[in-house]
Amino acid sequence: MKVVLVNIHMRCGGAERVMAWLANQLVAAGHEVTLGTWFVPTDDFYPLPPEVKRVGVWDSTDASRLDFHVSRLRFMRRVRHLARDADVVLSFQTDANLATLIATVGLPTPVVVSERSTPIALEQRWRTRLMGGPLVRRRAAVFVVQTTDIAERFATMWRVTDAVVIPNAPAIELAPPTQRENVILNVGRFAPVKDHATLIRAWARIASAHPAWKLRIIGEGPLRSDIDELIERLGVSAQTETVDPLHDIAPEYRAASIFAFPSLHEGFPNALLEAAASGCACVATNCPGGGKEILDQGRAGILVPVGDDCAMAAALEALINDPNYREDLGRAAEESTSRFTQEKVFAQWLTVLAQ
Repeated sequence: MKVVLVNIHMRCGGAERVMAWLANQLVAAGHEVTLGTWFVPTDDFYPLPPEVKRVGVWDSTDASRLDFHVSRLRFMRRVRHLARDADVVLSFQTDANLATLIATVGLPTPVVVSERSTPIALEQRWRTRLMGGPLVRRRAAVFVVQTTDIAERFATMWRVTDAVVIPNAPAIELAPPTQRENVILNVGRFAPVKDHATLIRAWARIASAHPAWKLRIIGEGPLRSDIDELIERLGVSAQTETVDPLHDIAPEYRAASIFAFPSLHEGFPNALLEAAASGCACVATNCPGGGKEILDQGRAGILVPVGDDCAMAAALEALINDPNYREDLGRAAEESTSRFTQEKVFAQWLTVLAQ
Protein backbone atom coordinates (compact mmCIF):
# COMPACT_ATOMS: atom_id res chain seq x y z
CA MET A 1 0.00 0.00 0.00
CA LYS A 2 1.26 3.48 -0.93
CA VAL A 3 0.48 5.88 1.92
CA VAL A 4 0.97 9.65 1.88
CA LEU A 5 1.10 11.28 5.32
CA VAL A 6 0.49 15.05 5.54
CA ASN A 7 1.15 17.53 8.33
CA ILE A 8 2.19 21.17 8.65
CA HIS A 9 5.61 20.35 10.10
CA MET A 10 7.37 17.63 12.09
CA ARG A 11 8.70 19.70 14.97
CA CYS A 12 8.41 18.60 18.59
CA GLY A 13 4.72 18.02 19.36
CA GLY A 14 2.18 15.33 20.16
CA ALA A 15 0.58 15.04 16.71
CA GLU A 16 4.01 15.01 15.07
CA ARG A 17 5.14 12.31 17.48
CA VAL A 18 2.20 10.08 16.54
CA MET A 19 2.72 10.67 12.81
CA ALA A 20 6.41 9.74 13.09
CA TRP A 21 5.48 6.60 15.03
CA LEU A 22 2.86 5.71 12.44
CA ALA A 23 5.35 6.19 9.59
CA ASN A 24 7.77 3.83 11.33
CA GLN A 25 5.05 1.23 11.89
CA LEU A 26 3.87 1.37 8.27
CA VAL A 27 7.39 0.96 6.90
CA ALA A 28 8.04 -1.94 9.26
CA ALA A 29 4.83 -3.57 7.96
CA GLY A 30 6.12 -3.32 4.37
CA HIS A 31 4.16 -0.30 3.11
CA GLU A 32 5.52 2.55 0.98
CA VAL A 33 5.36 5.86 2.88
CA THR A 34 5.77 9.48 1.81
CA LEU A 35 5.54 12.19 4.47
CA GLY A 36 4.77 15.67 3.13
CA THR A 37 4.71 18.91 5.12
CA TRP A 38 4.31 22.61 4.44
CA PHE A 39 7.60 23.35 6.25
CA VAL A 40 10.89 21.94 4.97
CA PRO A 41 12.35 18.98 6.90
CA THR A 42 15.42 20.80 8.27
CA ASP A 43 13.89 21.22 11.73
CA ASP A 44 12.28 17.77 12.04
CA PHE A 45 12.48 16.52 15.62
CA TYR A 46 11.40 12.90 15.41
CA PRO A 47 13.52 10.30 13.59
CA LEU A 48 12.12 8.60 10.52
CA PRO A 49 13.35 5.42 8.81
CA PRO A 50 15.35 6.01 5.62
CA GLU A 51 12.62 4.29 3.61
CA VAL A 52 10.25 7.21 4.21
CA LYS A 53 10.27 9.74 1.38
CA ARG A 54 10.30 13.15 3.11
CA VAL A 55 8.93 16.20 1.27
CA GLY A 56 8.53 19.87 2.32
CA VAL A 57 8.09 23.15 0.44
CA TRP A 58 8.63 26.23 2.66
CA ASP A 59 11.67 27.53 4.52
CA SER A 60 10.08 29.98 6.95
CA THR A 61 13.27 31.40 8.46
CA ASP A 62 13.06 34.69 6.58
CA ALA A 63 9.84 35.01 4.59
CA SER A 64 7.48 37.79 3.64
CA ARG A 65 3.70 37.62 4.00
CA LEU A 66 3.45 37.16 0.23
CA ASP A 67 5.84 34.22 0.39
CA PHE A 68 3.71 32.75 3.19
CA HIS A 69 0.61 32.67 0.98
CA VAL A 70 2.49 31.54 -2.12
CA SER A 71 4.06 28.69 -0.14
CA ARG A 72 0.60 27.62 1.04
CA LEU A 73 -0.44 27.18 -2.60
CA ARG A 74 2.80 25.34 -3.37
CA PHE A 75 2.09 23.02 -0.42
CA MET A 76 -1.38 22.22 -1.71
CA ARG A 77 -0.06 21.62 -5.21
CA ARG A 78 2.58 19.25 -3.83
CA VAL A 79 -0.04 17.36 -1.80
CA ARG A 80 -2.17 16.96 -4.93
CA HIS A 81 0.85 15.68 -6.88
CA LEU A 82 1.69 13.13 -4.16
CA ALA A 83 -1.93 12.01 -3.83
CA ARG A 84 -2.20 11.11 -7.53
CA ASP A 85 0.10 8.12 -7.07
CA ALA A 86 -1.06 7.08 -3.59
CA ASP A 87 -3.51 4.43 -2.46
CA VAL A 88 -4.57 6.57 0.50
CA VAL A 89 -3.72 9.95 2.05
CA LEU A 90 -3.72 10.52 5.82
CA SER A 91 -3.62 14.08 7.13
CA PHE A 92 -3.16 15.29 10.73
CA GLN A 93 -4.36 18.56 12.31
CA THR A 94 -6.82 21.16 11.12
CA ASP A 95 -4.72 23.35 8.81
CA ALA A 96 -3.20 20.37 7.03
CA ASN A 97 -6.59 18.63 6.90
CA LEU A 98 -8.38 21.51 5.21
CA ALA A 99 -5.52 22.08 2.76
CA THR A 100 -5.41 18.38 1.88
CA LEU A 101 -9.16 18.07 1.37
CA ILE A 102 -9.16 21.09 -0.95
CA ALA A 103 -5.98 20.01 -2.79
CA THR A 104 -7.36 16.57 -3.64
CA VAL A 105 -10.72 17.65 -5.07
CA GLY A 106 -11.45 15.57 -8.15
CA LEU A 107 -8.90 12.85 -7.40
CA PRO A 108 -10.02 9.26 -6.78
CA THR A 109 -7.53 8.79 -3.92
CA PRO A 110 -9.35 8.49 -0.58
CA VAL A 111 -8.36 11.03 2.09
CA VAL A 112 -8.43 10.20 5.79
CA VAL A 113 -8.22 13.21 8.12
CA SER A 114 -7.58 13.20 11.84
CA GLU A 115 -8.10 15.97 14.37
CA ARG A 116 -5.62 15.69 17.23
CA SER A 117 -7.27 17.83 19.91
CA THR A 118 -10.69 18.80 21.18
CA PRO A 119 -12.93 21.15 19.17
CA ILE A 120 -12.41 23.70 21.94
CA ALA A 121 -9.16 24.66 20.22
CA LEU A 122 -11.03 25.36 16.96
CA GLU A 123 -14.19 27.16 18.05
CA GLN A 124 -12.67 30.66 17.83
CA ARG A 125 -11.25 30.22 14.32
CA TRP A 126 -13.56 31.49 11.59
CA ARG A 127 -11.93 29.36 8.88
CA THR A 128 -12.62 26.11 10.67
CA ARG A 129 -16.13 27.17 11.71
CA LEU A 130 -17.06 27.92 8.10
CA MET A 131 -15.11 25.24 6.23
CA GLY A 132 -14.31 22.42 8.62
CA GLY A 133 -17.64 20.64 8.82
CA PRO A 134 -18.66 20.92 5.14
CA LEU A 135 -15.23 19.82 3.88
CA VAL A 136 -15.00 16.84 6.22
CA ARG A 137 -18.58 15.70 5.55
CA ARG A 138 -18.26 15.93 1.76
CA ARG A 139 -14.63 15.09 1.12
CA ALA A 140 -13.16 12.91 3.86
CA ALA A 141 -13.31 9.15 3.37
CA VAL A 142 -12.83 8.71 7.13
CA PHE A 143 -12.71 11.22 9.98
CA VAL A 144 -10.55 10.05 12.92
CA VAL A 145 -10.56 11.43 16.46
CA GLN A 146 -9.02 10.16 19.69
CA THR A 147 -11.92 9.72 22.15
CA THR A 148 -15.68 9.19 22.07
CA ASP A 149 -16.06 12.48 23.97
CA ILE A 150 -14.25 14.34 21.16
CA ALA A 151 -16.35 12.49 18.55
CA GLU A 152 -19.52 13.72 20.26
CA ARG A 153 -18.24 17.29 20.33
CA PHE A 154 -17.46 17.20 16.61
CA ALA A 155 -20.89 15.70 15.93
CA THR A 156 -22.40 18.81 17.50
CA MET A 157 -19.97 21.37 16.09
CA TRP A 158 -19.38 20.03 12.57
CA ARG A 159 -22.31 17.59 12.26
CA VAL A 160 -19.87 14.79 11.49
CA THR A 161 -21.60 11.82 13.06
CA ASP A 162 -19.51 8.88 11.83
CA ALA A 163 -16.09 9.64 13.33
CA VAL A 164 -13.78 6.69 13.97
CA VAL A 165 -12.11 6.71 17.39
CA ILE A 166 -8.43 5.69 17.55
CA PRO A 167 -6.47 6.49 20.72
CA ASN A 168 -2.72 7.02 20.89
CA ALA A 169 -0.24 4.35 21.92
CA PRO A 170 2.93 4.89 23.96
CA ALA A 171 5.59 5.76 21.36
CA ILE A 172 8.40 4.64 23.65
CA GLU A 173 9.92 1.34 24.61
CA LEU A 174 8.38 0.38 27.93
CA ALA A 175 10.77 -1.14 30.46
CA PRO A 176 10.91 -1.74 34.22
CA PRO A 177 11.58 1.46 36.16
CA THR A 178 14.99 2.40 37.47
CA GLN A 179 15.33 3.56 41.06
CA ARG A 180 12.71 6.27 41.22
CA GLU A 181 13.92 9.68 42.31
CA ASN A 182 12.27 12.46 44.28
CA VAL A 183 11.18 14.14 41.06
CA ILE A 184 7.84 15.54 39.94
CA LEU A 185 7.97 15.44 36.13
CA ASN A 186 6.06 17.38 33.50
CA VAL A 187 6.51 17.04 29.74
CA GLY A 188 4.83 19.49 27.38
CA ARG A 189 5.39 22.52 25.21
CA PHE A 190 5.37 25.93 26.88
CA ALA A 191 2.04 27.14 25.50
CA PRO A 192 -1.12 28.52 27.17
CA VAL A 193 -3.09 25.29 26.78
CA LYS A 194 -0.54 23.38 28.91
CA ASP A 195 -1.05 25.81 31.84
CA HIS A 196 2.39 25.41 33.40
CA ALA A 197 1.62 28.46 35.53
CA THR A 198 -0.90 26.52 37.64
CA LEU A 199 1.66 23.76 38.20
CA ILE A 200 4.34 26.29 39.26
CA ARG A 201 1.94 28.01 41.66
CA ALA A 202 0.97 24.63 43.12
CA TRP A 203 4.61 23.68 43.56
CA ALA A 204 5.38 27.02 45.22
CA ARG A 205 2.76 26.21 47.88
CA ILE A 206 4.51 23.03 49.02
CA ALA A 207 8.13 23.07 47.82
CA SER A 208 9.67 24.51 50.98
CA ALA A 209 8.16 21.68 53.04
CA HIS A 210 9.86 19.09 50.81
CA PRO A 211 13.46 20.24 50.21
CA ALA A 212 14.54 16.80 48.92
CA TRP A 213 12.10 17.01 45.98
CA LYS A 214 12.42 18.74 42.61
CA LEU A 215 10.05 19.72 39.81
CA ARG A 216 11.44 18.97 36.34
CA ILE A 217 9.68 20.38 33.25
CA ILE A 218 10.74 19.21 29.79
CA GLY A 219 9.63 21.19 26.76
CA GLU A 220 10.00 24.19 24.50
CA GLY A 221 7.69 26.92 23.30
CA PRO A 222 6.80 30.61 23.30
CA LEU A 223 6.05 30.86 27.04
CA ARG A 224 9.28 29.38 28.32
CA SER A 225 10.81 32.70 29.39
CA ASP A 226 7.53 33.63 31.13
CA ILE A 227 7.54 30.34 33.04
CA ASP A 228 11.20 30.74 33.99
CA GLU A 229 10.37 34.23 35.28
CA LEU A 230 7.42 32.89 37.31
CA ILE A 231 9.64 30.19 38.83
CA GLU A 232 12.11 32.87 39.90
CA ARG A 233 9.43 35.22 41.21
CA LEU A 234 7.76 32.53 43.34
CA GLY A 235 11.09 31.53 44.86
CA VAL A 236 11.24 27.91 43.70
CA SER A 237 14.14 28.12 41.24
CA ALA A 238 16.40 26.03 43.50
CA GLN A 239 13.92 23.14 43.31
CA THR A 240 12.73 23.56 39.71
CA GLU A 241 14.38 23.08 36.34
CA THR A 242 13.18 23.56 32.77
CA VAL A 243 14.84 21.34 30.19
CA ASP A 244 14.90 21.31 26.39
CA PRO A 245 13.01 18.45 24.68
CA LEU A 246 14.76 15.09 24.69
CA HIS A 247 14.71 12.54 21.89
CA ASP A 248 14.89 9.68 24.38
CA ILE A 249 12.26 10.57 26.94
CA ALA A 250 11.65 7.06 28.31
CA PRO A 251 14.35 7.21 31.05
CA GLU A 252 12.72 10.36 32.42
CA TYR A 253 9.41 8.55 32.92
CA ARG A 254 11.10 5.56 34.51
CA ALA A 255 13.08 7.70 36.98
CA ALA A 256 10.37 10.15 38.10
CA SER A 257 8.12 9.31 41.05
CA ILE A 258 5.23 11.62 40.13
CA PHE A 259 3.93 12.98 36.84
CA ALA A 260 1.96 16.26 36.91
CA PHE A 261 -0.23 17.32 34.00
CA PRO A 262 -2.09 20.66 34.36
CA SER A 263 -3.52 21.13 30.83
CA LEU A 264 -6.65 23.18 30.05
CA HIS A 265 -7.75 20.75 27.33
CA GLU A 266 -6.16 17.94 25.33
CA GLY A 267 -6.64 15.39 22.60
CA PHE A 268 -5.15 12.11 23.80
CA PRO A 269 -2.00 13.34 25.56
CA ASN A 270 1.10 11.33 24.72
CA ALA A 271 3.06 12.56 27.72
CA LEU A 272 0.40 11.51 30.25
CA LEU A 273 -0.11 8.19 28.45
CA GLU A 274 3.61 7.38 28.42
CA ALA A 275 4.12 8.45 32.04
CA ALA A 276 1.20 6.28 33.15
CA ALA A 277 2.40 3.32 31.07
CA SER A 278 5.82 3.72 32.72
CA GLY A 279 4.31 3.40 36.19
CA CYS A 280 4.45 7.01 37.36
CA ALA A 281 1.89 8.10 39.92
CA CYS A 282 -0.07 10.70 37.93
CA VAL A 283 -1.88 13.91 38.83
CA ALA A 284 -3.81 15.49 35.95
CA THR A 285 -6.54 18.03 35.43
CA ASN A 286 -10.03 16.77 34.76
CA CYS A 287 -9.94 18.60 31.43
CA PRO A 288 -11.75 17.87 28.14
CA GLY A 289 -9.89 15.20 26.19
CA GLY A 290 -8.37 11.79 26.77
CA GLY A 291 -6.69 12.31 30.15
CA LYS A 292 -9.67 10.96 32.09
CA GLU A 293 -9.73 7.86 29.89
CA ILE A 294 -6.00 7.25 30.35
CA LEU A 295 -6.41 7.44 34.15
CA ASP A 296 -9.61 5.37 34.12
CA GLN A 297 -11.82 8.24 35.28
CA GLY A 298 -9.62 8.84 38.33
CA ARG A 299 -9.18 5.22 39.43
CA ALA A 300 -5.61 5.09 38.08
CA GLY A 301 -4.49 8.61 38.99
CA ILE A 302 -5.62 11.77 40.73
CA LEU A 303 -7.85 14.14 38.74
CA VAL A 304 -8.09 17.77 39.91
CA PRO A 305 -10.11 20.74 38.59
CA VAL A 306 -8.64 22.77 35.74
CA GLY A 307 -6.68 25.82 36.90
CA ASP A 308 -6.92 24.93 40.61
CA ASP A 309 -3.40 25.24 42.03
CA CYS A 310 -4.65 24.50 45.57
CA ALA A 311 -6.09 21.14 44.50
CA MET A 312 -2.98 20.37 42.45
CA ALA A 313 -0.76 21.18 45.44
CA ALA A 314 -2.83 18.97 47.75
CA ALA A 315 -2.66 16.04 45.34
CA LEU A 316 1.09 16.38 44.87
CA GLU A 317 1.67 16.60 48.62
CA ALA A 318 -0.46 13.53 49.27
CA LEU A 319 1.75 11.55 46.89
CA ILE A 320 5.00 12.99 48.23
CA ASN A 321 4.04 12.03 51.78
CA ASP A 322 2.93 8.47 51.01
CA PRO A 323 5.29 6.19 49.03
CA ASN A 324 2.81 3.31 49.19
CA TYR A 325 0.12 5.49 47.65
CA ARG A 326 2.53 6.40 44.85
CA GLU A 327 3.31 2.76 44.17
CA ASP A 328 -0.37 1.77 44.18
CA LEU A 329 -1.29 4.55 41.72
CA GLY A 330 1.69 3.72 39.52
CA ARG A 331 0.60 0.09 39.24
CA ALA A 332 -2.96 1.14 38.53
CA ALA A 333 -1.75 3.51 35.81
CA GLU A 334 0.24 0.72 34.14
CA GLU A 335 -2.77 -1.58 34.18
CA SER A 336 -5.08 1.14 32.83
CA THR A 337 -2.82 1.92 29.86
CA SER A 338 -2.40 -1.73 28.87
CA ARG A 339 -5.49 -1.12 26.67
CA PHE A 340 -3.43 1.14 24.42
CA THR A 341 -0.59 -1.06 23.17
CA GLN A 342 1.24 -0.21 19.97
CA GLU A 343 0.00 -3.43 18.37
CA LYS A 344 -3.66 -2.71 19.10
CA VAL A 345 -3.55 0.93 18.02
CA PHE A 346 -1.58 0.26 14.83
CA ALA A 347 -4.06 -2.48 13.87
CA GLN A 348 -6.85 0.12 14.13
CA TRP A 349 -4.97 2.55 11.88
CA LEU A 350 -4.17 -0.17 9.37
CA THR A 351 -7.83 -1.18 9.18
CA VAL A 352 -8.87 2.41 8.42
CA LEU A 353 -6.16 2.95 5.79
CA ALA A 354 -6.65 -0.41 4.07
CA GLN A 355 -10.43 -0.40 3.87
